[in-house]
Amino acid sequence: MPDRSSLAIGPIQPNDWPFLAEIELSAAQLYRTTPYPDLAGMAVCHEQRLKEHFYSNGLGWCAKTSNSIVAGFVIAHPRENILHIDELSVHADYQRQGIGSALLLHLIAQAKQKNFDAVSLTTYSDIAWNGPFYHRYGFVSFCETERPSWLSDLLNKEIRSGASASTRIAMMLDLV
Repeated sequence: MPDRSSLAIGPIQPNDWPFLAEIELSAAQLYRTTPYPDLAGMAVCHEQRLKEHFYSNGLGWCAKTSNSIVAGFVIAHPRENILHIDELSVHADYQRQGIGSALLLHLIAQAKQKNFDAVSLTTYSDIAWNGPFYHRYGFVSFCETERPSWLSDLLNKEIRSGASASTRIAMMLDLV
């Protein structure tokens, strides 16, 4: 178990990419005991997707242990003047140690430094490490009429792909 103070958070590098899918799958195992057990087997952070993400102005940071092991990551992309979180994942071996919080706070600090107006994401409202987790950091859910059309489109695409329409939500943290 790493000492959280020994973690280093920095930009994701191409040599980190091979570890991200493994982290994502490991983190997703928590979904086995939720209403969404199918999510436990899904990983979308394969190398080609990551190349596309980073070559299209995507941003990302990872948390590494003192032994340079990637313990978790967050990836996001700018939309208008909002930084949208695509994913935040922490490997099962490193969960419940504040790494997800540290990554989120780092992303928020970076968004402020880069003068974004807000941070957004889509998540589930009924899972403790989803909506309630982000709410503790000031994120609020908002209705369709309040959110940008691109975010409504993204949420609707997720619902058409099988996400629960009653519990999948968009959240935003205002930075201005």
